[in-house]
Amino acid sequence: MSFPQSGDSIDGHCHIIAGIHRSSAPRTQPIMLKTIPHVTSCPLADFIYTPFNKMNYSISVSPLDPQFDSQQTGMEVSLPKSSNSNRSPYQSLCMYNIHRTSDEKSISHGASIFHMSHLLPQIEVDHSDNIFGPLFGVEYQSNNHTYIRAISQYEYVCAFGFDANMNMELSKPTNLSALQFGVPSRTSHWLISSIHEELDAICSANTDFLDSNQPHVAPAATTQTFLSGAIGSRMLDHEQWTKAYANNPCTAMLLRMVSNLSLIDDKSNMSIIHYVYRQPICKLLIIVEDDILYMKEPLASNDSFAKLQIVPASLLLLSVQTQLAPT
Repeated sequence: MSFPQSGDSIDGHCHIIAGIHRSSAPRTQPIMLKTIPHVTSCPLADFIYTPFNKMNYSISVSPLDPQFDSQQTGMEVSLPKSSNSNRSPYQSLCMYNIHRTSDEKSISHGASIFHMSHLLPQIEVDHSDNIFGPLFGVEYQSNNHTYIRAISQYEYVCAFGFDANMNMELSKPTNLSALQFGVPSRTSHWLISSIHEELDAICSANTDFLDSNQPHVAPAATTQTFLSGAIGSRMLDHEQWTKAYANNPCTAMLLRMVSNLSLIDDKSNMSIIHYVYRQPICKLLIIVEDDILYMKEPLASNDSFAKLQIVPASLLLLSVQTQLAPT
C-alpha cells in the first residue's frame, strides 16, 4: 500500500493483514481496495518550520553554495547510489550525502539531503553515527547563502497529517520509532474505512431475524426479542440440526430411545448418553418434534413444562437456541 497514492507526503508503503474469523466468514476473499481519486501530496517544503532556519542550527554551507570548502567545513559530499533522473515529484529525492571526515562514507543513512519540492522519505530508526542520526537534512536560504540543517522530528511528524496534539506527542524522542512503522493519516483512513466496510458487509450477511412467535421455538431463544429479533449470526437450518444429531453419539442414541423405549433398559445404551439426560429419558421427558430433540423441564410453580431444545456439542458455539449441557 503506497502512501502517496492516497495523497500522503511520506514516500513509503506498508502491508496490512486483516484477519476475519472463519466462524464469521469461512470463505472470505481478500479485501479489494477501491482506487481513490488522485490527490496531490504536499512537498517537503510545506512542513518546514521557518524559525528553525537559523545559523545556530546550521550544519554547514551547502555544497551548491560558492562558499563551500570541504577542507574548511570538514565535510565531504557524495552522490546518492541510485539515479535521480527518473524521480517524480510524488517521490522523495535525495540530492546528495554529506559526511564528516570521521564518518563511514559508504553509509548514507543519516547523511542524506532531500529536495524541498519532493516528498519526505520513510525513515529507518536504526542507530546511525552520521550527522543527522535517524533523520535527514534539508537546505535553507539565509543572507544570500544556502545552508544545511537537520530536519526536526516535529517537522517530520507534521507530514503525517495528524492533529496538533498527536504531532506534539509523536515529536518526543521516545516516540521516534513510531514514525518508522506509522501509517500517515489519509492512508490510515482509507484502509480502516475499507476494512470496516468489508466487516459491515459480513455482519449484514450473517444477521438473521428470529420469529419468536413460531411454536417450535425454544423458550430460551425468545431472549432475542430484546434485540428486536436480530442476532449476529446466521440461524442454523433444519438440515444442519438433523445432521449434527446423527453425528453425535449421545443425541443419536436419544433419537433411537425416543422411537424405541425398550432401548432405555440397556445399560450399555445409557452409558452413551450424557448424564444430564439419563433421568429425563427414563421419565419420558425427552421428545422429538420435526426431527428436533427437546427436553421438557417441569416448572415448580405449576404443572407446565419449559420445552428446551437439546444442542449437540458441535453446535454449541454456533447455536443461539441454547441451553443444556454439552452432549
